[in-house]
Amino acid sequence: MKIIRIYLRKISMFLIFLMTLQSCVVYHSKIATIDEALQSNNKVKIITDSNDIYKLHKLKREDGQIYGVIKKGSETAERLSDQGLMKYSDSKYETILLEDGKIKEVHLKNKTLSTMLTISIPVVGIAVLLVVLYNTASNDIGITLI
Repeated sequence: MKIIRIYLRKISMFLIFLMTLQSCVVYHSKIATIDEALQSNNKVKIITDSNDIYKLHKLKREDGQIYGVIKKGSETAERLSDQGLMKYSDSKYETILLEDGKIKEVHLKNKTLSTMLTISIPVVGIAVLLVVLYNTASNDIGITLI
């Protein structure tokens, strides 16, 4: 019982670390056009002329204007709402007006790599954890593999 209690804290910290990696998003290094970003209807990263980086949920066009959809309370929402460009807000998302001439680069979400990392990092982490636990438990109890 004492052995379990000793390793329980380490295991829980390791699992918390793995869960934080679940939300990673990878963007293509290739620069996309605004029209490609509008058609993708997916997460995008925008770099402005002043080298500010904004990560948006998606882009949309209304009345010839480009709008970025962002989650409420996100870092991007805080930075852009301070500039007074917010159009409207619903329960989960805010819509912010983006000036088309100030957008220098648009990077689309890399769905394949994001999915692979989301799956592989926890699997590898859990495998490492199991190997460490097995080696530790076998040393404490005196079990050896032949």
